[in-house]
Amino acid sequence: MVTRNSQENPQTRCDLCGSSDHHLILDRGRFNTPLQVVTCKRCGLVYLTYDRSPEELERFYRNEYRKQYGHMVAMPGWKLQSKQDQAERRWSALQAYVPKCCHLLEIGCAEGSFAAIAQAHGCVVSAVEVEPALARHAQSLGVMVYVGMFEDMRFPLHTFDVAVCFHILEHTSSPTAFLHRVHQALCSDGLLIIEVPDLMHPYGPLSHYFQLPHSYYFTEVTLMLLLRKVGFSPCHSELVQDKDRRIVARKTGGNPELGFAKVGDDWRAIYNHLHSYQDSYVPPSPRLQELGHRGIKRLFGAHYGNKIIDKLIKIKRWITQKK
Repeated sequence: MVTRNSQENPQTRCDLCGSSDHHLILDRGRFNTPLQVVTCKRCGLVYLTYDRSPEELERFYRNEYRKQYGHMVAMPGWKLQSKQDQAERRWSALQAYVPKCCHLLEIGCAEGSFAAIAQAHGCVVSAVEVEPALARHAQSLGVMVYVGMFEDMRFPLHTFDVAVCFHILEHTSSPTAFLHRVHQALCSDGLLIIEVPDLMHPYGPLSHYFQLPHSYYFTEVTLMLLLRKVGFSPCHSELVQDKDRRIVARKTGGNPELGFAKVGDDWRAIYNHLHSYQDSYVPPSPRLQELGHRGIKRLFGAHYGNKIIDKLIKIKRWITQKK
């Protein structure tokens, strides 16, 4: 943890409130990457103090992201099954919010599991995915997928009844601009379902949690404030799997940019919470490493055993690169 006040590297203002007054939380992230993680001293939003254009983001995700982070484009069967299970859990939790035969937009559909389930339940689905190989897999499931960045798409205004984006907002160069585009794409009373990592429930050491692909880190308060600023009215919020924040919000009328008031988190409380978490963090038991891959599969079964092994491989890679 870094404990000094920081005005270094102030290329960007806070995307939520516009302030450039921030406090440094950490100056190294995953893979020991130099980065500046700061919290806004006006509204509490946590972000990286550099700016990436949509074009730079697209190049990064096309060329570097999966190489650096070990994401699999050609997914093995167990990984696809894991994605399918996750999509079914999401649909089970969210189907009450999705009208029958609605026009649904999924931004960042990955391999297409959720989009395919929604389509099977009668939704007319359009999806966007930046990774061509994943988009092709989603297309093989019968999903209409547009390949590229959502910011570059030219969907007709006021078209969709529901928009969903799972773990996308934290990757954007401007959450405000991204949500404004979503707002424009939705019909007058359209619904947005969004899921992001919850900053108040981090996972792993903070030097692993904070990472270059995630430009923004949200609490429930800052995420709701951002949604209200752009013109959404949150109607449901929940913590998912003890680490992610899911919010359902309804599009509202009027000019959403007018009347934005300064509210939000106390940046000192955010900083102290993260500092306390880091001090109390206990790494996973070495026992899992001692079991070996076969032992883990015998203990947890093949499906969940492979998920645990995948996590252990990523942790080992992170530790090796850190050294």
